[in-house]
Amino acid sequence: MVIDQHRNGIPVAWFIHERQTADDFAAPLRMLKDRVRKVKPEWCPSCVFIDDCKAEIKAIGCVGFCVSQVSGAQRGLDPNQEWC
Repeated sequence: MVIDQHRNGIPVAWFIHERQTADDFAAPLRMLKDRVRKVKPEWCPSCVFIDDCKAEIKAIGCVGFCVSQVSGAQRGLDPNQEWC
């Protein structure tokens, strides 16, 4: 979801998976990151909404998102942790 200056949210991406591994989650996140950074190179999400799934949290770190808050799991990501 992207939130504009008027605090209106617009869904822009969602992923449906058969398996729940970090690699399965990381692939579409990398595609999203690469696509957005072609337009806005400095882009990085500030928050990610996920279930409480360790594979999702690992994938977010693996992809290199500079997320300070993970909602749903209510866990912050440690930027010093080795994810992959």
